[in-house]
Amino acid sequence: VVGLADAGGPARLPDRIVGGWAGPVVENSRLWGIPDGTKERVVFLVVESTTYIIGMYYDTSEQLALFQQVLDSFQLPDGIEPGFLKNLRLLRFPT
Repeated sequence: VVGLADAGGPARLPDRIVGGWAGPVVENSRLWGIPDGTKERVVFLVVESTTYIIGMYYDTSEQLALFQQVLDSFQLPDGIEPGFLKNLRLLRFPT
């Protein structure tokens, strides 16, 4: 969505390989009810007809590095064919 990243809302980051699967990454630095400076990073993986959402909240570069280690070691069961979530759209819902 145009302008959301500039406002500090959700931003699409480069795709990430997780367990041999490519998925889009979204980071949100504008969270409700969460202390200032906290960010949320989420990876979306489509496996067959299921979408897996793997994410975390973080405050420090050390916490983000730990999340990257988790993603590097993440594996899905054998026998599942890779998928890719295309045309991810960031939606804003009315409040």
